[in-house]
Amino acid sequence: MEISDKMTIKVSSINEYLYCPLKLYLRNHLELEEIENEQTFENKNYNKILSQLNNDFRDILRRNLMNVNKDMSAAQISETLFNDVPYLLKKSLENYEFTDDNDKNLLFNELEKDLKVENTILALKIHRILIKTKKDARQIVEMIFPPSLQSYLMRDKSLEISGNIDKIEIVNGKYYPISRKLKNPPIRGVWDSDALEIAAYGLLIEREFDTEVMVGFVDYERLGDRRPVVIDSDLREGLFIVIDAIREIINLGDLPEVNINPKKCEKCSYMEICNQNLDFS
Repeated sequence: MEISDKMTIKVSSINEYLYCPLKLYLRNHLELEEIENEQTFENKNYNKILSQLNNDFRDILRRNLMNVNKDMSAAQISETLFNDVPYLLKKSLENYEFTDDNDKNLLFNELEKDLKVENTILALKIHRILIKTKKDARQIVEMIFPPSLQSYLMRDKSLEISGNIDKIEIVNGKYYPISRKLKNPPIRGVWDSDALEIAAYGLLIEREFDTEVMVGFVDYERLGDRRPVVIDSDLREGLFIVIDAIREIINLGDLPEVNINPKKCEKCSYMEICNQNLDFS
């Protein structure tokens, strides 16, 4: 029997559920899809453009890495890698409309700054590899940019979940789910919602490619920090508990308990709707 879109739970719902189960309920049952979320217009532009830039940015880094040699300093490697990136950024921004040039310039500067941070971290990594090993540029390219599937959409009928994973890296025949995040990471490890998303993607990859996935990674891109997630039995069990709770909210219409968090509630676009439609007493 075909699984309808209504029955299929999107992996992206995990983050929303852990942020606030009530917000997930309101969005799905009170027809509030048009309400603006807590991101500003500028932030949403930033996130959208940076997400679309990622693949082209990495293509430039991969190409420019072939011009790197062991006699270069880390600063020289960084400069070589970043060649053509400002041009790419300028051309990408031409596809968007801005109220004035100042907004466009501010966004350009912010995006360039964050891409430079990632570029500098990569340059330091390459410099260390060149010093400590005899690998040439081509070997380093294969090490840092393994074969991958980008923005890969998966759905499993038996699990009744679907998701569009940012990247699947394939190393020595093993598949690794990669999730890209623009937010800052916790002091250690990854956020619970990010770990559960990786677990969900791991299960989808296992079904899609008939393989075993034990580890995935979260790339916190503003810091250039990749953190591992071990997809063990405890994480898998926790995932199914959350998926069942999400299914009860979305498909069955169960009203979740309200967990009031002043910091979250104050910046949530659903706050007034909560006050109008629900009794918090």
